[in-house]
Amino acid sequence: MRSDRSGRTWRVVTAVAVFTATALSAGPAAADVPPGVYGRVAGVGSPVSHPLLDALSTLTPEPQGSWRLISSYGPTGAARIKTKPVACEFDRPTSAAAGKLALRASEGEDVGAGPGSFDGDDVRGCVDYARATTYPLAQPMGTGSYTYIPVGVSAVTAAVHGSGDLPLGWSVPQMQRIYKCFDGAVAGVPATPRYLRPSRPGALPNPTWDHWLVRMSITQVEIDLGDYPCLAVDTDLDPFTVALPVFPLVEENDGTALAGRLGDVMPFAVEAYVAQGNAVTIAAATGIVVTDRRGPALLSGLRLTGGPMRQPTVNGAVNVDFPFKRDVYDVVPTRRLAEQEPYTAEAFVGPDAVGCTATVTVGGTPRSLTELFGLGRRTTRVGPLEAECGYTGLRADT
Repeated sequence: MRSDRSGRTWRVVTAVAVFTATALSAGPAAADVPPGVYGRVAGVGSPVSHPLLDALSTLTPEPQGSWRLISSYGPTGAARIKTKPVACEFDRPTSAAAGKLALRASEGEDVGAGPGSFDGDDVRGCVDYARATTYPLAQPMGTGSYTYIPVGVSAVTAAVHGSGDLPLGWSVPQMQRIYKCFDGAVAGVPATPRYLRPSRPGALPNPTWDHWLVRMSITQVEIDLGDYPCLAVDTDLDPFTVALPVFPLVEENDGTALAGRLGDVMPFAVEAYVAQGNAVTIAAATGIVVTDRRGPALLSGLRLTGGPMRQPTVNGAVNVDFPFKRDVYDVVPTRRLAEQEPYTAEAFVGPDAVGCTATVTVGGTPRSLTELFGLGRRTTRVGPLEAECGYTGLRADT
């Protein structure tokens, strides 16, 4: 049992019924709370942390059943969502950027179509938090209209065929040279870089591919121009048409694409790989369905120049010291913290928040829900932008 600051008691249960089918296979989840059920804190945004927030939602029901402490609306599903009992029906945000715009509009800001408007709907008071994969500033700031509260650590790495001869340990320069088409082999073994479905306007985002491009120091614009012919080829010399992929595009976090391709390499979100491996446990403990699409893929370690080889996982979750890591956040209006709004505090604020401490019992042993879904978990602050779960010192105005 847990009590919020207003004295309300929340019961974090260890098993629940399956209310809706949830597809967490490649990353984005398709589940929302059931019709007629709402979250005291309702959130939208990035698909990366939605599986965890979706599970937290199922584990925090109020006794009468019409409310939960947390609700999380993923990037897929019905075109429109309803986040509160009165009004609050609007177009589903499908990305981290759209989620933050919806949150800002909910706070009454003008994000392009008038105060409080998101895609033509008045959403004031409809969104309580946004799921985000980046902090918007290069240096931490302690003041701002929005507080970025760390919820876990995500990571991306290379995946190779488990029966192939490609190494399970690469240096970052080796990987970058393969993806920039400078080299066609690593350690004497031919290597073929695979191109994931990119994020496009009007389509679902692909945060795994977006993160990978940053780490490879290449851009989607460069690929579309044909600058990397091992990924895509410009066939018409027209800069306004995208270069054609050399091989069929691969869906996000789908290791079955490596079947029969022993020399291929592809990016894979570490937390998605772990969650897929935990599919049976997750279903039994939370009712959430995860489709295991790891196929023959194995995750590779990576080494920065001059540094040690780091493995992508430690103790069954993202290694928080992995080179290609990033924090994921629940973004909340700073005013809610100043007002000591109890639901936001209970859900996200401090190391004792539900979002940081929720566990499920597996084989008689409590397991962190965050780590069950693969995200790394910090309990101490290790750097200016590497804080513990529940930390409220990272703020910005957007």
